[in-house]
Amino acid sequence: LYPNPATDLVQISSNINSSNIESILIFDVLGKFVKKVDAVNSNQTNIDVSELSSGVYMVEVVTDNKLKQVKKLVIK
Repeated sequence: LYPNPATDLVQISSNINSSNIESILIFDVLGKFVKKVDAVNSNQTNIDVSELSSGVYMVEVVTDNKLKQVKKLVIK
């Protein structure tokens, strides 16, 4: 997850060998769903977060072998 804090674009990479990202979900700190990116099918992608308000978000990355990883994202 780079850059963090971010303002407009975030690059997300899977650090699990031979795993592609299947989907990415973004939630605010209260757990409310705010954005979803489906069918990434790559081990790296860029996401436009310019429409998100400033604050802290949780980014859930699901790989094609169903592993989930959650990271904190700060939007300036």
